[in-house]
Amino acid sequence: MDDMSLDDAPQWEKRPHSPYPDSGWLLHVSAFLAMTSRAFDRKAFHSCTHRWRVSTSVRCRSKGRMYAYNGNGEETVWRVECSKFELFCIATRLLSPQPETKDSGKASGTTRKFCNFPKSIPFIIGNEFCERFNYYGLRAVMVLYLTRYLKFSEDSGTALFHAFTMLAYFTPLFGAIIADSFWGKFKTILILSLVYASGGAFVSLTAMPIDDPDAKKWVPFIGFLLVALGTGGIKPCVAAFGGDQFDLSDPSQISMREKFFSIFYFSINAGSLISIFLTPILRGDVQCFDNDCYPLAFGVPAVLMVIATIIFVAGYPLYRHVPLKGNVVVQIFRCFVRATKNKPTQPTKRFLDRAISDQFPTEFVDDIYKAGRVLVMFLPLPVFWALFDQQSSRWTLQATRMNGDIGAVTLKPDQMSVRCIFSSSLFLF
Repeated sequence: MDDMSLDDAPQWEKRPHSPYPDSGWLLHVSAFLAMTSRAFDRKAFHSCTHRWRVSTSVRCRSKGRMYAYNGNGEETVWRVECSKFELFCIATRLLSPQPETKDSGKASGTTRKFCNFPKSIPFIIGNEFCERFNYYGLRAVMVLYLTRYLKFSEDSGTALFHAFTMLAYFTPLFGAIIADSFWGKFKTILILSLVYASGGAFVSLTAMPIDDPDAKKWVPFIGFLLVALGTGGIKPCVAAFGGDQFDLSDPSQISMREKFFSIFYFSINAGSLISIFLTPILRGDVQCFDNDCYPLAFGVPAVLMVIATIIFVAGYPLYRHVPLKGNVVVQIFRCFVRATKNKPTQPTKRFLDRAISDQFPTEFVDDIYKAGRVLVMFLPLPVFWALFDQQSSRWTLQATRMNGDIGAVTLKPDQMSVRCIFSSSLFLF
């Protein structure tokens, strides 16, 4: 036969349970060629066909033979008139599954690689670096801005700083609910990043001289509020969105995902370390409006947040988008509501047993009680964080009364937390 396509081979069956239901005919199992004209490396061909999707044709000129396993795993022989097989292994590696479109109800996106990572990963890492630069840069100079520029007392400035921090770390709860139940991670990150960038720009602009003393003192808190909502809202989404880019059905992707989270955490520390070191320099060593240059100190991080948003949007064609599955916090709340409304016909051992139904099976109720027991371990954490976060408030105020000279370098008061960030970064190596 002069020309034969891969589709003409009866042994090649479309794999209904393959991760590539749209890929056509696959060399998904072991196969090899035995050529009459020359020896063929069976092991190499086995490796190739196991790892690559085949989407082109096989052209035949004279006698030859192809061995393969059919869909039932039985070895069969396809004899054809061939002297040469032109087998082009193209598309993506089989170890990097090609996800479906959104409309199919499965994950959508691409699996092109960057240093063995999905190509979407650099955009997520870059976004996180710039976002952390913005947050920690603003936070580093905030207490001095409140006490020196806005003329709050040290106690009031400390209270306002920690109220801002509390809001930034409480809003992730709502960001997760919105992402899991309504908008999805990408849309949530995008919208709240715009809110975040707007807040940073607003803080920078209101740091310029304002004639009205009341407006000067209170208007900047609109920007701080937007920043807290933005940074808290995207906090639970970015790392999870990065994890979504990996297909856990592939063992190699599991190890790559672990490496991703290490790099992701390093980008957090790198962005915050550079920002905490640089932003106080912009504040103290640059003078504007006859004062420390707070507009510049807030403005540079705000620009980085704009860049973070641009980087994140630029990676859109490469992202995998996992369908919404609902938020567990919302499900737990609904379970409590159901248990409250239901009046049991007979006494139950546990309160939430009243809610057991098709919607809330026994396993789900058991998991709630198990999680409740684990939460007891977290009770001391607020005490730790109440002390830890004082390095950017009380420690900074104390440093204004100290000599920051440590030899070759003189630390500014708002650079005090550099030591902590630097020390934690060392543990990543």
